[in-house]
This record gives sequence, C-alpha cells and structure tokens, in this order.
Amino acid sequence: MEFIITFIFSTLPEFFLIIIWGAALFGFSLRKNWVRLLIMAALIALISEMNWGFEVSADLRIATTFLLMVVFYKLFLKDKWSISLFMSLVVFISLLIMEIIVMVVFLQIFSYEQILNNIGVKSLVIASYSLPLIPLIYRIKKKNWSIQVFFKKRFSSPTATYLWIAILFLIIFQVYMLIYLNYSFYINSLALVKKIIFNINGLPIYSLAILVLNILLIVVIIKLKNHYAKIEIHKTEVSYIENLEKLLSKLKMERHDFINEIQTINGFTQAKMYSHLEEYMSELVQHIRTVNKAIKIKNVPVSALIHTKIGQIEKDGIELKITKGTDDTFPQIKGYDLVKIVSNLLDNAQRAILEQPKNNPYIEIYWGKTASTAVLKISNNGPKITEKPIDRIFKEGYTTKQDTENNGLGLAIVRSIIQKYKGLIEVESTEDRTSFIVKLPL
Repeated sequence: MEFIITFIFSTLPEFFLIIIWGAALFGFSLRKNWVRLLIMAALIALISEMNWGFEVSADLRIATTFLLMVVFYKLFLKDKWSISLFMSLVVFISLLIMEIIVMVVFLQIFSYEQILNNIGVKSLVIASYSLPLIPLIYRIKKKNWSIQVFFKKRFSSPTATYLWIAILFLIIFQVYMLIYLNYSFYINSLALVKKIIFNINGLPIYSLAILVLNILLIVVIIKLKNHYAKIEIHKTEVSYIENLEKLLSKLKMERHDFINEIQTINGFTQAKMYSHLEEYMSELVQHIRTVNKAIKIKNVPVSALIHTKIGQIEKDGIELKITKGTDDTFPQIKGYDLVKIVSNLLDNAQRAILEQPKNNPYIEIYWGKTASTAVLKISNNGPKITEKPIDRIFKEGYTTKQDTENNGLGLAIVRSIIQKYKGLIEVESTEDRTSFIVKLPL
C-alpha cells in the first residue's frame, strides 16, 4: 500500500513534471505528446521505486534512471539519439540543482531519515522543487522558445552547431558531477544513511571521469576554433576574389575606354580641332583625378571596392569626395567587414540621393582615426532622415524603398558588424547633409 501511495503522490508527479520540462525545453508539443510522456514517466517512476525497494545503490539507481530516460525519450518522441541524450542530461542537471537547494533547506528542519520515511514530508520536498517548473514550462511554450531553435538561429553551420552542443554537453555533465560530488560529501558529513549516496571509495572514478571530460572539452574547443578560422579565411578569400574580379573587369573596361579616348584625341588632332581637343582633355583629366581619389585609401579591399563603385556613382551624376585623415589600413579589422560597411553605407547614400534628387549631389567618404579608434564617415546631401527614433532604421526589414528586393538588410548588416567589434554607429541628419559615422575600437 505504501508503495502505491508513494508512487502515485510522489514519484510519478515528480518524474512527469521533470520529463515534460525536458520536452518543453527542446520544443516538443506537450499537447500532442502528453500521453506518451505520462507513460514514459510512469515506467521510469515504477523502476525507480523498485530500485528503492530493493535498496539498490545510488550510483546504479541514478545510472539506470538516466539510461532509461535517454532510451524512452528516443522511443516516445522519435528524435535523434543525440537529442535524447542531451535532453536527459539537461533534465538531470535541472533536477539535481533544484533538489539540492530544497534538500539543504529541509535538512535544517528534518533529518534525512525523516524525509525518506515520511511520505508527507517527502511529498512536500518533491513538490517544493518540481512545482516551480509549471510556470517555467508555461512561459517557454508561450514564447515558443526551445534550445534547438536557439542553436539553429545562432549557428547556421551544422558543424558549428554540433560543436557548440558538444561543448555545452560536456560543461553540463561536469557541473552535474561536481555538484553531485559536493552534495555527497555534505550528506556523508551529516553521518546519515550512507547507502543513499555512492560509496566514497568510488570517488577516484568520478575524478578520472571529470579529467577525461576536461580533455574532451579542450579538444572540442580547439576544433571549434579551427572551424571558425576556416570560415573567416573563406570569407576573406571570397571577399578579395570578388573585389579583385570587379576591379579587373573595370580595368578591362577602362582599357577599352582608353583606346577610344586615344582615337578621339587623334581625331581631334588630325582635324586640327584644337579648341575641342583642349575641352576634351580638360574633362578627361578631371575624370582621371576623380578616379584616382580612391587610391588615397591604402586598404586594398576597400580601395578595390571604391574603384568598382565610382563609375556607377558618377554615372548617376553624383560627385564622390574622399577625405583621408590617416594612412592606417586598420589591419585589426577584417577586410571583408570593412567592405560590407562601406559598400552598404555607399549604396544607402546613393539610393537616398536618387530618390529625392538635389542640385550638385555628392557623397563624401572620410577615412580617419582618433587615438585607438577607426573612424569611417560616409555623408551625402540627400533628404533628411525623419524617422524617430532614428535607431529604427537599423532594424532588419525596415526600408523606405519602392523595390522590395533585399529590403531592409543593408543597415542591419552594418550594425551587426559594428556590434561584433564592440563599436558604435552614429547618425547626424539635417536638411542639407546626412552622415553615418562608424567608430571601431582598434
């Protein structure tokens, strides 16, 4: 009779809430799976009570419950073994932390034997650490949050996702073992029933396990670092190749234009149209000076980018001004990140001018430095930004463009890159001039 009462009012509710907690954390539908989760909880609770009845050691009891949870999550929720393992581990560490906090409080009032032998006190202890899960589960489901979704959003690369999950898995497992070891010493220091906690002689096994986990953690972290290094190298190579290809294409076009210009000059000379020749040469020299402004910036990717942009900007009747305040190439900042910042801000400035044309339109690039901060300032004499608060323009999806393709991404990309470098972006906008000022710590 006592077995049935303990099972119904104590063990089953405890495992049911804990198992639902794990399913909620990983985004499984509780409405569709509650019957399966209840059966799973009933089976684990039944085996757990039988282990207590046969006085199975705590080590074996915990190991059995953990393995059953992994297997049942896999069978009942039909997901990957890795997800089932990770869910079980998260559930166990959650249960352990909550149980220890509550037990330490209750042990100030009751003895350990009273908690184990009195069904009322035992149920009160279990309720104290399991019932708080109900509002947490409700909040998680209401927000549609889950660990799986979190990882998928943060890490687009499957390899990075698996490596981060492995790191989290190893850390959680170590935390679990360390807390359990400390809790074991605490229980034994009270001279209580030693069979409840594993035999102290087994401690070296746990110490060895923690050492192995640390070694695995270091290996996984090194692999993750190498993975991100490969991604960075690939991005750099792609960025350089794209800009060099654009630059080569522009040089081919300029070579073609150069031949035409020589032929034009030759035609003016042969026809002795010297006044027209002088006017043509003046325009040509002015154009060359404008193009050569881009060479002032010694950062190769950015210089290549401006070379490719300058033709389109001038074609739209916009003057490009470049002011150089430093010769620093800012090697501490990735070339492709600088290219993305300058490219998106230039596109934004060009678009603003074209949407509401003004007399003598211009875009000005300032490449400067103050103390240990890189300063990039891109200004234009387009329309004033009236959006309030002005931070709204950096939100993904915000746009004033008629064309819907790639809307609202440019400034959001710029802000994300600046945040990566712990920098800031300021916007100054009046009727006559709008400036985007980027400051990146070096």
